[in-house]
Amino acid sequence: MSAGTGTVTVAALQISRRTGDKDANIATAIAAVRAAAADGAAILALPELFSTEYFCQVYDPRYFAYAETIPGPTTERLAAVTRELGVTVVAPIFEIDADRQVYFNSAAVIGPDGLIGRYRKRHIPNIPNGLEKSYFAPGNVGYPVFETPRARIGVVICYDRHFPECYRHLALGGAQIVFTCANTPTPQSKRLWVPEMMVNASGNGIYIVQTNAVGREGSFDFFGLSTVVGPRGELVGQLEEPEPGILRADLDLDVIREVRLHYGGIRDVVWSDFGLDGSQSPWPKATT
Repeated sequence: MSAGTGTVTVAALQISRRTGDKDANIATAIAAVRAAAADGAAILALPELFSTEYFCQVYDPRYFAYAETIPGPTTERLAAVTRELGVTVVAPIFEIDADRQVYFNSAAVIGPDGLIGRYRKRHIPNIPNGLEKSYFAPGNVGYPVFETPRARIGVVICYDRHFPECYRHLALGGAQIVFTCANTPTPQSKRLWVPEMMVNASGNGIYIVQTNAVGREGSFDFFGLSTVVGPRGELVGQLEEPEPGILRADLDLDVIREVRLHYGGIRDVVWSDFGLDGSQSPWPKATT
């Protein structure tokens, strides 16, 4: 089966973390990757900043010690697992660009052959208990689409999901599945959690796999509720209990072609509104 067609099994890895214990958190993530892979998942996603607690609730320069390069120690540990299991993992970590001494809230995409690439969070909030501008620069790599062995995927990180242009750029770039990696605790975000997914998935004819952390960290209770929504805006699956778990879903990528033949979210888009000329996306060609 070629990449981008047929059915691919994905998994949202809803984990809880130990404050100040990166090794334990990475071990938890690897155990979840192994469990999901054993259940047939080919592409898996972890929550935002999976290897640390959500330290952005306060500003403390000591937290910059959490930052790593990509590739670096954490991504190399995961790469050993993805090579062994033949899977792709979306792994969000605190990244330092060591050449420039600039810090990013990033996600590494790691496949069976090692590092595929990275996404750097574009939209950085500065709200009570979410002082991310004190740590992270806005992402400077745009909205890359990653070719994995089973599908073309994009990534957005937490606050990005409130900006629909993220999903539109990724869809126009050819993404079939967008993995949204989050640390989300607030009642407002919980109200918007599924409605935003449904609008962005149906408006772009894509699957969205949204992974949240779960558990108490500082003043926050991350509510979990990891969810998958399909290209018609339909709910595919959800973890309803606020506890660690794995959400597995079988996604039929051929449905994307069918949806886009009958709904104009991508067909009728004005490309120039997004600074594009229409040549960037592998538009589904008619079959004979």
